[in-house]
Amino acid sequence: MTSKPARDDKVHTLPALLVIDDDADMHELLSDVFADEYDVHSTLNGEEILEHCDRIKPNVILLDILLEKESGLTICSHLRQNAKHQPMILFISGKNGLKQRLEAYNHGGDDFLPKPFQISELRAKVEILNTLAVKRDELKVNNEFATRTALNAMTEASQYGGVLRFFNNMYKASSIEKIRDEFFTLMNDLGLKTSIQFRTETTVEYNSSGQECSPIEQHIYENLHLQGRLIPFSNRLMVNGKFISFIVKNMPVDDEFATGRLNDILATTIEGLDSKAQELLRLNLLRQTAKEVAASSQRLSGIMGDHEGFIVGAMNHVISEINSSFHTLEMNEEQEVFFTGLAENIINSIETSFVRIGNEQNVLNCLWLSLSSVLGTESNDT
Repeated sequence: MTSKPARDDKVHTLPALLVIDDDADMHELLSDVFADEYDVHSTLNGEEILEHCDRIKPNVILLDILLEKESGLTICSHLRQNAKHQPMILFISGKNGLKQRLEAYNHGGDDFLPKPFQISELRAKVEILNTLAVKRDELKVNNEFATRTALNAMTEASQYGGVLRFFNNMYKASSIEKIRDEFFTLMNDLGLKTSIQFRTETTVEYNSSGQECSPIEQHIYENLHLQGRLIPFSNRLMVNGKFISFIVKNMPVDDEFATGRLNDILATTIEGLDSKAQELLRLNLLRQTAKEVAASSQRLSGIMGDHEGFIVGAMNHVISEINSSFHTLEMNEEQEVFFTGLAENIINSIETSFVRIGNEQNVLNCLWLSLSSVLGTESNDT
């Protein structure tokens, strides 16, 4: 196979033209005719044509039908069936019958030019075929781009749909374990292998099977969870929040678009996880506070009951002693009435104080019941 030397430094921008003909004079003629408009390559036969076609990627092939070693029709069929790159093929033939044209068409030809021919007609046909090849390739590129765009849009819609389901389900989660399970469901939907660390009441790490992480992953979490929001290393990405971190182990680093989209999704995910973890911490603290309030109220009630019985009994005993001692104290009637009334007033004041304390205890109990209702706990838990 031979190629025409470049005539200027713009040859690399020219479309490729391949001539397959066993006539050396025809090669020379066609190379001269198209040298300024095309990067002309030529071969004397059809051997290894498939390799040449895929390597050179010509827009147009000029193919003689009547070759000595192999028919141009056979070469054309072979190209159409096996070549990755599909050029436009112009048959050149010494015969000009309808039969020859139909055979050329049936074997995959795009145009037909009988010998002898005018150079102007040849140039016109090649120009038309080259234009068709360029438009076909542009259409192919546009179709591939449109297909990729549509697939990316479908993938993105599916992924964001999964994120919405994740947030909806996580909103209902009432424990770290349920948050963990929803997280791994989302990551599985996204095709990501992950592990996650929770830093709440205790620090614990899980892998996707729900087991604790390996020591090396625990070490990574320990050393990197304060080093920034998104930390890429190799094809892995660590995503950090205040209470939660997770590691993605198979980021599509070769696909910039997919990586960017996932970075956005993962940044949103860690925000949601962190907010939910903080909510659970607050709820757990409120539940603990509610239990302590309930326990304190019950203890106060018991203490008040004990003291009320003791004080009332003691005061009644004092009054009884006073009444029985009046005759020995040599008090007149007015003094007896005064001291008896004083003791009774003290008892009434004590009873009033206990009533007030009891009312405050009832308020405390109502507050505890309201808090328990908000937190979803049972009033008899304590």
